[in-house]
Amino acid sequence: GPDFVPPTASATVPDVTGMHVDEARALLKASGFAISNITYSVSTEPDGTVLWQSEQAGDVVNGPEGEIPIKLIVSLNR
Repeated sequence: GPDFVPPTASATVPDVTGMHVDEARALLKASGFAISNITYSVSTEPDGTVLWQSEQAGDVVNGPEGEIPIKLIVSLNR
């Protein structure tokens, strides 16, 4: 049969910049988003801090329910 496609939903993007990526993932999940890609970037911010998100905080975006994709750039500070 056809692949299951989750219903489309709209969700408001939370602001996860400045958070630790683990906190960000939990908040995004609770808000209906799933991280589709994480890029690590060397920075002076604490290791694991979200530096950038692909969707603007406060925007309402559409996508698969519970799995609206969002990309992050996360600090790598060794």
